[in-house]
Amino acid sequence: MNVREGMLRQPKSPFGVPTIVRDETTQAPSAMHEVVVRNQFGDQTLLTGKRAIAVCVPSDAGGVPSASTIDHFRCYKARFKKGTRRVAAQTVTLADQFETKAETITDKIRFCNPVDKNGEGIPDPTAHLTCYRLTDTSGIAPFTPQNVATHDQFGDLTLRVRPIAVLCAPSLKLSDVTH
Repeated sequence: MNVREGMLRQPKSPFGVPTIVRDETTQAPSAMHEVVVRNQFGDQTLLTGKRAIAVCVPSDAGGVPSASTIDHFRCYKARFKKGTRRVAAQTVTLADQFETKAETITDKIRFCNPVDKNGEGIPDPTAHLTCYRLTDTSGIAPFTPQNVATHDQFGDLTLRVRPIAVLCAPSLKLSDVTH
């Protein structure tokens, strides 16, 4: 499962719910964090950026309302800590409402924390996302961009959906050290 990327192509939510990624470049910088996470790709030590780069917002897509309540997420650029285990490139088959195809995980690009928006609470404070860059290895015809009608707390929006670029995996945060 993944989350389709912003206006580029939404990451597909690991919770089965469309999630719109909104730019958050105006947030003030915070401290860099060294985070140890565990997910289906093993344990990884990441260094996060000091500034959030996006907020993931639960959304309805294509007129289909979301059946579940999931967190909002604030996402930060991330990289592997030098000298620690990296995720080996591996091929995964991804299936969503648009296509089924093989993609290769090539690198880490962000780490996302659940966030409390406007005092609404966090449905699952242990839910985190670790997102990886993808490369198409299927050999099938490229994805044809499509328009999709979405709805979230900000209103109705039509997004241009493009090829998958990111896979966000549900992750357990094992430790977090501020630098």
